[in-house]
Amino acid sequence: VDLAEVRSLFLFAELEDADQRWVAERSDVRVYGADVVVFAEGQPSDALYVLLEGGLLLSKHTDGEDVVLNDTTHRGAYAGAVRAFTQSRDPNFQTTLRTTRPSRFLRLPAEDFAALVHRLCPMAVHLLDGLYEGIRMTESTMRQREHLVQLGALSANLAHELNNPAAAAVRATEQLRSRV
Repeated sequence: VDLAEVRSLFLFAELEDADQRWVAERSDVRVYGADVVVFAEGQPSDALYVLLEGGLLLSKHTDGEDVVLNDTTHRGAYAGAVRAFTQSRDPNFQTTLRTTRPSRFLRLPAEDFAALVHRLCPMAVHLLDGLYEGIRMTESTMRQREHLVQLGALSANLAHELNNPAAAAVRATEQLRSRV
């Protein structure tokens, strides 16, 4: 990758010259046509992609539909192995990246991105690891709570449905008893 191109990206602009050269040496440029899937949710998260030119649409599949998270032509927009440096890293892409027009991306392998972040920002790595883990635990707790609320509503409806026939049987028995 051309060093001037690396320096022009806001993600790498503040790095020391040696680190910018390091990124340039380990990166490559990938060119895609319009409406091409660059990576898909669930595939191995092998690289960080930074938009050099063109457009991208980032989406996540949830509840049976694709939800658009980002639709941009902003040079320097990035996606992919953005959490490659964390301990709690999921080995797969969490989203799908599709081009919206012919596009060029700088592609930095996930291992190299992780090494760079660990070397330059070790304290930030620990802070972000804690943040990601906290978010993961919060989401898990909220999902469990939602499931318990749904289970409670289902139990209440079931109890109501079971009580109605039982009440009818009691009334019928009392009527039958009074007639006999």
